[in-house]
Amino acid sequence: ILEVACGKGHYARGLGKMYPENNYIGVELKGNRIFTGAQGALANEETNVAFLRARIEFMERYFAPEEVDEIWITFPDPQLGKARKRTTCPRFLNVYRSILKKDNNLVHLKTDSPDLYEYTLEVLEQEGIEVLYQNDNIYAQPLDYPELDIKTYYEEMHLEDKRTIKYLRFSL
Repeated sequence: ILEVACGKGHYARGLGKMYPENNYIGVELKGNRIFTGAQGALANEETNVAFLRARIEFMERYFAPEEVDEIWITFPDPQLGKARKRTTCPRFLNVYRSILKKDNNLVHLKTDSPDLYEYTLEVLEQEGIEVLYQNDNIYAQPLDYPELDIKTYYEEMHLEDKRTIKYLRFSL
């Protein structure tokens, strides 16, 4: 299970603790961020969590077809004005599709950005991809999935600023 654009790997590490039977890899371009996550995972003996410094568009070089079960995209830069760099643009969805299992795969997006959330819904509709679950304010009611209770550094900041957290789940 991958956490794409993982930053310090809060989700990969949180999921690793929640589901120790699974393996998690945080993928991030910025080495100083994943270094922090890797140090924490090593210090806490989180043996099912690893990190990979790589660009999203090159993930096919590191993962075989159908090697990945799930992808989490948590609080990525919404890349306002640069749709081709958004983590849910068609180009990146094709990369994800090439490494995800053909059946029973999931992609999760958790964001505070209304622009990225709406953009992703539009892309999914254009691509004919069914949304399995969507919620434009996950904390307005009890959480439907325990995984959503994991909070990244940015999510904590956004919640302090009273921003609304959104979540999408879909399959490729």
